[in-house]
Amino acid sequence: MYGAFFILNLVNWLGFAIIVFMEIYFTDHARYQIKERNISPARVEWTIGRPDKTLKQSSGRVRAVRKFKKQRRVYVSVAVYEIRKHRIEIVTAFVTSKIKKYL
Repeated sequence: MYGAFFILNLVNWLGFAIIVFMEIYFTDHARYQIKERNISPARVEWTIGRPDKTLKQSSGRVRAVRKFKKQRRVYVSVAVYEIRKHRIEIVTAFVTSKIKKYL
């Protein structure tokens, strides 16, 4: 499943902004997980596009975390992805109330 084109803003070491257009691809596992967990693909794209925190994981994976409020409660949306050539592959995503653990 492909998402819309995704704009990734990067700042290089000179301080110039670089805008990269990348396609978003949800792996079969990610599609299954977001369906089971009732998470919209838009929330996953939003988490990757505007994270509050990112962390490089093993084997080239990146974990993006974004805080949000829903029905007066605070949660974090977590998306794990890999950057492959000209697309972002979503590996998995979840929502949790364990804010201190992820932020």
